[in-house]
Amino acid sequence: MRTLIAYATSHGTARNCAEHLLELLDGDTTLVQLGVQKVPPLDDFDQIIVGGSIHIGRIQKPVRKFLVDRYDELVTKRLGLFICCLAEDKEADDELATAFPEPLRERAIITSAFGGCFLPARVNFIQRKAMEMIIRRMPDNEDYSPGDDVDHLDMEAIKVFAERMNQQP
Repeated sequence: MRTLIAYATSHGTARNCAEHLLELLDGDTTLVQLGVQKVPPLDDFDQIIVGGSIHIGRIQKPVRKFLVDRYDELVTKRLGLFICCLAEDKEADDELATAFPEPLRERAIITSAFGGCFLPARVNFIQRKAMEMIIRRMPDNEDYSPGDDVDHLDMEAIKVFAERMNQQP
């Protein structure tokens, strides 16, 4: 099975998830960072995985552009979609719904939110202050102190995603 993982990352979390998927997927897998690397012809692949991270309620512009520019090809492919975000449960589902058009979500064999990370050293002052307010309101973060890294990646979700993509059509 030939797989393309096309992703965008702002601070490295989506790249980290894409690299984990790369390790778990069977067959020949190509990793492409949207907006940075050239995307090979989609005809070269049996399945496509598209992912990115959510910032201020939206997935990165290179992902949005890829979905629009390659929509007609994507709807003909075996498809997996993922996001990285700190939201959980219903809020994460809402983020997925906002990130990807409904026809692609319905066509996808799996969609998933992989959790997220907040690394204060990698963001500017305004982003840091906004994220710190959000993190303080999240469950299980009572001990959070400004400047702390927050890692809420769901490695099990990544494993389940890869297992589903590895299943033969």
